Amino acid sequence: MTKKTWVSYSGGKDATLALYYLLRDKRYQIAGLFTTYNQSNDRVSMHGVSINLMKLQAASLGLPLELIPIPTKIDNHGYDKIMHSFLLQIKESGANTIAFGDIFLEDLKAYRTSRLKELNIEAIFPLWGKSTTQIITDFINLEFKAIAVSIDAHKIPNHLLGNLLTHEFISNLPKEVDPCGENGEYHTFVFNGPIFNKTIPFKKGEVVTQYYETEKDKFEFKFMDLIR
Repeated sequence: MTKKTWVSYSGGKDATLALYYLLRDKRYQIAGLFTTYNQSNDRVSMHGVSINLMKLQAASLGLPLELIPIPTKIDNHGYDKIMHSFLLQIKESGANTIAFGDIFLEDLKAYRTSRLKELNIEAIFPLWGKSTTQIITDFINLEFKAIAVSIDAHKIPNHLLGNLLTHEFISNLPKEVDPCGENGEYHTFVFNGPIFNKTIPFKKGEVVTQYYETEKDKFEFKFMDLIR
């Protein structure tokens, strides 16, 4: 019996590669993708990609897409409440599994697993524990096409923003940066590859800088706007 599975999908490389492996695994039936986005600007958080491009991406993948709006100012309790409502919805539809593209962040995995366990939904992580160097090498060798749409400007040179994800791109990353950007150093948008029916059309737009601050640190992120 196959497990009806939804995939947490940001439109980036890790989620796409996780989806690629699941589509080839007969144990899972992919019911659809779901994406959270900033309600104030209709863009995927930390990626900055518009939901219009996400819709085109899902259409090319041939999968349903559920878009979940998240208010700009919201605490963890509010976020959990929104996601709980969505999880109840997909559970009622017969889904019993949700997949994530996380690789080694233990606290994030524990959070996701515990929240889903409350609803008796299984959390799976197709990329978990694999070498990030091997993951990014496999992604590129499989001929997926992706572009770097956001970078942590304190960790990655500005000239890499908007570049295609290639072996050269990876070799140009500073040594302290994870090859997959698993610590949030960079994010991507995948626009073609072996599981896509056609290329997602877009043009590069302006570069926008956003500043974020936590109790422990300050961040400067640069986003490459992608327009149709």
